Amino acid sequence: MNRITLISAPIITEQTDAGTIERLLRKDPVFSVPQLGILTVAALFKKHGWTVKLSRIDKHYASHIANGKSAADFCNDFAAILANDESKYFGFSSICSSYYITLMVAERLKELRPDAIIVFGGPQASATGTETMSLSPAIDFVLCGEIELSLKDFLDCHLSAPDRVPGLCYRRNGVIISNSPSHPPDAGVLEMPLYDLWDTSALDSIPIEGGRGCPFKCKFCSTSAFFRRSYRVKDPQTLIANAIDVIGRFLVKTISFVHDNMFVSKETCEQFCDTWRTNEKLRGVQWSCSMRVDVIDERIASILSRSNCGGIFIGIESGSERIQKIINKNLDVEKAISTIHLLNKNNIRSTAAFIVGFPEETVDDLRATLRTFERVLRVPLCKPQVSSFAILAGSEYGNNAFEFDVGSSTISHQGPPIAPAYTKYIDAYPTLFSAHCRPILEHLDHDVVSETEYFLNYSFSIYRWLVALLSISFEHGLSAVIERWLKFKREEKGETSNLYGYYSSSQFHRQFIEFVSSLSTLPQFNTKFSSMQQFLCNVYSIEDKNFQEMLTMENEEVSPTPLRHDGHIVAACRVVDVEYSFSDVIGILTAEGQGDFKPKDDSCVVIYIKSRDIIVEEPTPLVRQILSLASAPIQVDELVGMLCSDANKSLPQNLSHKAAAAYFYSLQHCLACGLLKRTDGKGRDVFSKKPNKLIQRTA
Repeated sequence: MNRITLISAPIITEQTDAGTIERLLRKDPVFSVPQLGILTVAALFKKHGWTVKLSRIDKHYASHIANGKSAADFCNDFAAILANDESKYFGFSSICSSYYITLMVAERLKELRPDAIIVFGGPQASATGTETMSLSPAIDFVLCGEIELSLKDFLDCHLSAPDRVPGLCYRRNGVIISNSPSHPPDAGVLEMPLYDLWDTSALDSIPIEGGRGCPFKCKFCSTSAFFRRSYRVKDPQTLIANAIDVIGRFLVKTISFVHDNMFVSKETCEQFCDTWRTNEKLRGVQWSCSMRVDVIDERIASILSRSNCGGIFIGIESGSERIQKIINKNLDVEKAISTIHLLNKNNIRSTAAFIVGFPEETVDDLRATLRTFERVLRVPLCKPQVSSFAILAGSEYGNNAFEFDVGSSTISHQGPPIAPAYTKYIDAYPTLFSAHCRPILEHLDHDVVSETEYFLNYSFSIYRWLVALLSISFEHGLSAVIERWLKFKREEKGETSNLYGYYSSSQFHRQFIEFVSSLSTLPQFNTKFSSMQQFLCNVYSIEDKNFQEMLTMENEEVSPTPLRHDGHIVAACRVVDVEYSFSDVIGILTAEGQGDFKPKDDSCVVIYIKSRDIIVEEPTPLVRQILSLASAPIQVDELVGMLCSDANKSLPQNLSHKAAAAYFYSLQHCLACGLLKRTDGKGRDVFSKKPNKLIQRTA
């Protein structure tokens, strides 16, 4: 029987710390989510009668680093593992950020197994097929684009008549030939991924392919070229059937539909939402997707909410109308901001993506993007994120001139500096690894762009509402803040070559709070916000010992098993008495500074860490009571009994018997949110009834 070993695209290989790698693979959905492309390819091979094995490269890399080995040695070691596989065919998936890893593994594999037939596919290989094969004789074939309609031809005649295989790059007498691609497959024939090849046991959400392609022509994007600008979405009945299948098999309550632009018409969106909402099997199941803001109005936002839509990803890219036109995005920025407010009003989370450092971008364009960023930052359910521009193979920008600078974009790299053994490889072939190169900027300084990106992402993820306050404390908002931050950082730290290392360190945390505390002395600072600034600085000032303690708890394995009545739980966060209501603070900041900031008796916040972000929230009275009772390890039934005892004093007799079930559900919710954790009954007391010494009452 024919066999093939498929190798997933590397994602975690940009990290070099064993603890970070283990945490990301276990807890971060970006790194742990199933790769639909390679799993769909696996399903197609299986459909044609092949035996398929998946080698998840990130798992091997994690083991490699955990055993104390060097990242620079990984390609050789992993290739040796593959060489011992009984398969003759090896299929490599590819993405821009780690293409150098994929190529080096394949080349070493060919040295160890000259008989192996190595096939490349995926976005990066498809966009660079001819150049890839010119660079590397180890690559036998590149099967470009979507392969639903070309795989059978490949399996039948890739050796005897490769010219008959649509989308195939191959060699004939030393000459590389690239065949025309096949027609894009209809959305109705797309195979479900072979999820069983991926460990999904720890996942809260499962991705489902919603369709393919995008009808728009954004200049920076390579996706539309890969899918040949053929926009397809599965019909609502198929999407619903896929979702029911997945939640039945994997027992998840969240589905993420993978599609660059799920709905291009309001009618299609409404039809899907109505179908989802009325299906009893999907009751309580949330879903998310990506959309353009053009489709969302007040009525659609309400329809999305009623269908239990939990999140929308929105690519704003730039706050500058001029850049919007240059990159062919053509979004109405004000419409985008109002749409995010609409989603927030309907209790739908949103992610707003921005890009800084476009080749044509000016200082005024960058300031416009920062103004837009700060406006959506103040929308509670919106999470803005920033990436620096990267030259993607297959995009319109891919043909532009650029200067080489490895790791200059977080689209291509988000970890420590790439090992020298790899940078030499990238440096030798910059057009093949263009995502690791930065463009020529005529109007902006590269270092300022990079610092802006890192500062916004790290300060926002940790100190969200403090950054929101700063954005309204200066006349020129975040532009003024970043300018002062760069001056402060240079004076305190000097020049920083490894931005990732600095911004992910405790040194940044300490210096950021010090920096913010110093701003109130400046004449440009709006003194109206001095008390709020001091309050938020105190709230976010966590001593290293406490930070590490919470980090340890956040890193602990979370059991997927249901909460047991005879089990034990304990608070997994800090509860701190404070002088002001944190909810009032958020309300004032959301209203752009409008409102009275006054002390409020009996206020408190809970502070915990989630994915290394510091989360500060004002608990409800019930959550506060639960955390107080769980300040030391306590049995679940005992805690429920204590809650019921208090509730029965005020509840009507005909409702008191339902209290236990309601409180048990509340404990499950607190556990899922990370406010509680399971314990064996002998765990440490991690709850502080005393105020943080940095947050003392003054009233």
